[in-house]
Amino acid sequence: MADLTVIYEAGVLRPIDPLTLREGQRLKIRILEIHPPELSLAEALAPLIASNALVEPTTPQSHSD
Repeated sequence: MADLTVIYEAGVLRPIDPLTLREGQRLKIRILEIHPPELSLAEALAPLIASNALVEPTTPQSHSD
């Protein structure tokens, strides 16, 4: 059997798509949350910097002559 997506409503897990199961069939279920991964600030800003939508700040360099 393939993975399936469910929604939790009123205390019940409800499949998004119809299931092809026999009445009384027993299954083992593993619950995995679907959420975006947490990114670091640098990872979140990288696409903006790469597309030049955001310019990476530079620090002024001191010159010692």
